[in-house]
Amino acid sequence: MNSLKGRVSPSCRMVKRLLNKVGKALDLANAERAGLEAEINRLEEDFRAARPYTKKRVREPPNDKFARIEDIAQAEEASREPPTRRRRVPQQEVTPAIEQAQEEIIHGLDRLRGAQEML
Repeated sequence: MNSLKGRVSPSCRMVKRLLNKVGKALDLANAERAGLEAEINRLEEDFRAARPYTKKRVREPPNDKFARIEDIAQAEEASREPPTRRRRVPQQEVTPAIEQAQEEIIHGLDRLRGAQEML
C-alpha cells in the first residue's frame, strides 16, 4: 500500500484506464442482457400466437331471429381462453404382451424338441 500512496488519485492514468475498462465491460454486459430480454419477449409472443384456441359458437336466443351483440362478444371472449385439455386413454405397455408371446414360443419349441427326441 505504501508504494501506491501517491498513485491512487482519480487523475492517475492507471485508475482512469481501469475505470474505462470496467465501464466498457458493463456496457457490453448491459447490451447483451437487453438483447436477451428482447429475444425472450419475442419468443413469448410467438408462443402465445402459436397457442391453439377454440372457436366458441354464438348462442342464439330462441325467440330472436339474430344473435345479440352481447352474445357475440361473450363468444369471442370465450374463444380467447385456452382450450380445456382432453383426457387421453393411457396406452397399455406392449412389453408384457411381447414377453408373454416369447415365452409361449420358447415353450412350444421346447415341446417340439422333446417330441422329436422321443421319435
